[in-house]
Amino acid sequence: MYIWAIVFITFLPTTGKLPPSSASALTEVVEGFKYLRMEPDILLVLIFNLFAVVLAMPYQQLLPVFVEDILKVGAGDMGILVSFSGIGAIAGSLVSASLPNRKRGLMLLVSSMFLGLVLVSFSFFKVWGLSLGVMVLIGMGQTGRITLNNIPAQYYSSDQFRGRIMGIFDMQMSFPGFTVLGAALLTGIIGMEWAVSSFTLLLVAVSLSLIIFVSRLRRLD
Repeated sequence: MYIWAIVFITFLPTTGKLPPSSASALTEVVEGFKYLRMEPDILLVLIFNLFAVVLAMPYQQLLPVFVEDILKVGAGDMGILVSFSGIGAIAGSLVSASLPNRKRGLMLLVSSMFLGLVLVSFSFFKVWGLSLGVMVLIGMGQTGRITLNNIPAQYYSSDQFRGRIMGIFDMQMSFPGFTVLGAALLTGIIGMEWAVSSFTLLLVAVSLSLIIFVSRLRRLD
């Protein structure tokens, strides 16, 4: 799929070139953070992305425990679960690409709420067939959340700083490791189902609060 992406990128028109900079890499990183501080719309999107990443991602690392201890199936069945999630991810990508260029902020928050709710459902479902169906929805919600976070971050960034903004965006993907540790510790106290669902319910609460109280993010196109 990456090879196909490279092939199709070669057909995109050149939109212009930025003049080379003589500043050091560290200086450019600092300038990127200064730019982010002056762009509240982009900052809101990145802050919410950080919350969503750390609250929604732990289930992936803990999925083997779900498979063995809760669903009572083996490694081959885990591969099927992940495949169903991939089917949902493809569907979610197609839907996200088809959405109009308006109300992206609201759609981002709604998709994050949806993801949190289906993750809560998955945490407590112990029926194999239901878990497969929910994994499709999880794939859709995860891809929708990532895409709808990614688009505003790029759309509202200037050409000069877009690369650095996306670097900060990608850097946030390293944070879920801390949440996974917390979820693993909670598992021994309140059980796997409640450990994972506690994080995803918090994601639902954060998303709903932003819809109600933060109109700036909700109204982003």
